[in-house]
Amino acid sequence: MARKNNFSGYYRRGGYKKRKWRIIIAVVLVSLVVLTSLFLIIGNILNQKTNESDGTSKSSTQNTLNNTESDIKIKYTVKAYNIDLTGLSLGQFSEKLSALSENGVNVISLKLTDDNGYPLYSSDIVKNFGYGSYSESMLSLSTVFSKIDAYGMIATCYVNITSNMQENAKTRTILAAYEAAIISEISEAGSKDIILCPSALSTDDSAELTDLSKSIKNINSNTIIGIAIPSEMLKSQQNELFANDLTKAFDFIAIDLTKINGEDFIERTDGEISENLYYILRYNARVLLPYNDDISVQDELLKILEQNGINNWQFIS
Repeated sequence: MARKNNFSGYYRRGGYKKRKWRIIIAVVLVSLVVLTSLFLIIGNILNQKTNESDGTSKSSTQNTLNNTESDIKIKYTVKAYNIDLTGLSLGQFSEKLSALSENGVNVISLKLTDDNGYPLYSSDIVKNFGYGSYSESMLSLSTVFSKIDAYGMIATCYVNITSNMQENAKTRTILAAYEAAIISEISEAGSKDIILCPSALSTDDSAELTDLSKSIKNINSNTIIGIAIPSEMLKSQQNELFANDLTKAFDFIAIDLTKINGEDFIERTDGEISENLYYILRYNARVLLPYNDDISVQDELLKILEQNGINNWQFIS
């Protein structure tokens, strides 16, 4: 009698268990793939959001920085000591340069016109068109800047202008043309920059001064020109708007503190600097200090600037 084979049922039960485990393993693997995909997708979305947020933040910060930087056209600073060219011979001029050089000065604040805006040097404009007076004893610009170069110095020059004060349009136009030519002449001779110092200034002068700046640039686009603004002009909203217009028309502005007089002018100068510190720092404005032969007075003024974090200044007479 044949023996019944009991292995077939065992085989069927074993095969079922193997298929069951395969299914479980397959489901687990599929689940892992799906979860991994989800994690990758969610991670990419979050990463993109983070990058966009960072990009916006960085862009916003950069825009803020750029806006601040855009207020400043000329970023260099000067610390310049005054030399008034009025009536100086070559020997006297050399002596002044030598004395300043021995004290470590490397930037000269050079006065090149008188109070009426007439050149204090031998000018081709004067020779050719009779603007101002001419004397054989006057130093030529080539001689002046050659001496400055020989001492390893540079010069920032300042000139007085009066064209903005002329009521007659024809006179104003002619005088402005002379001034533009004089300023260009000085620039081409070797001045690092030139500050225009109006003999008088009002908020009505914006158009005339802007036109003068354009005329100078039309003659020589490389000329760097600044405009001196009396500190008291920045104390009202109307004058503040006027100052903003000038910052657009010129390469830099200078805050003029030389009109402060009286025995207490040191204390008043300190007050004016504090009141105008926003403009000075925002625009890297140059501070114009009154020249004084008394070294102790100069030191007091410079101490005030240092206490306010100002390192862009020059003495003028």
